[in-house]
Amino acid sequence: MRGETDAESWPTEFWTYCLKATPCFPLTEHAVESKPTTGTTVGQLDMVVRNLLDHCKATRITSALDSRHDTVFGMALFALALVGEAMRVGASTTIGARFTLRALLELYVTLAFLVKKDNIELWKSYRVFGSGQAKLALLKLEETTDQPLSISMGTLQNLANEDMWQEFLPIDVGHWTKSNLRDLSAQAEVKEDYDRFYSWTSMYSHGHWGAVRASVFDTCGNSLHRLHRIPRSTARSQADVLPDAVVLVDKLLDLVDRAYPQFGSRLKAG
Repeated sequence: MRGETDAESWPTEFWTYCLKATPCFPLTEHAVESKPTTGTTVGQLDMVVRNLLDHCKATRITSALDSRHDTVFGMALFALALVGEAMRVGASTTIGARFTLRALLELYVTLAFLVKKDNIELWKSYRVFGSGQAKLALLKLEETTDQPLSISMGTLQNLANEDMWQEFLPIDVGHWTKSNLRDLSAQAEVKEDYDRFYSWTSMYSHGHWGAVRASVFDTCGNSLHRLHRIPRSTARSQADVLPDAVVLVDKLLDLVDRAYPQFGSRLKAG
């Protein structure tokens, strides 16, 4: 009986001894070389923003609430602002850059859906839902005694009361179309883009294991350590999101041209 117990415990004792008695060292990473991509330039981005502002002004026909016009140009300007942030030195290869790409995908799919349907009630629903979310955030924060410093109560109050008094503003805790992004992409006929970008970028947004593993762990190269994970002191540099971001935003700008024709500026020139 003693011999059987020793035989069962020996492997665990052996690997424990190896871990404690020999050092960890990371496997050498071999960078995958890829063809350089031009993406865009700061000058090109600035030109597109200026042209978009001019086109916004030229296509405005009323000072009344215009959900369609505000949404089209608001989404485009928001997307361009995200690209501008990604173009800062080193920003496009960070963990957070994957959040940016995920946000750009959602902007593109949502606008593609809205432009495809082009239903005034859907345009209004998108806007009211967002205002309702601002109201919900405001009410939640008003109940707390330790409010986050990164959130402006004044901004939330303005957003919740901009189109109507917040007392009359509905709050919907579901999706504004009673659907989801995947279904919207299918209805808008852009599901191929959804499939290309959604799964991996969402892993980063939700902090799933795959993203954690790819960012802050190395594989131990000591053969006596069974290829276990070694935490890194600094996060691993990620693949550059800027080329993909430019592709998505240029497709979004195509939608601006579809909704309000004769807008030809794009991030990737030539």
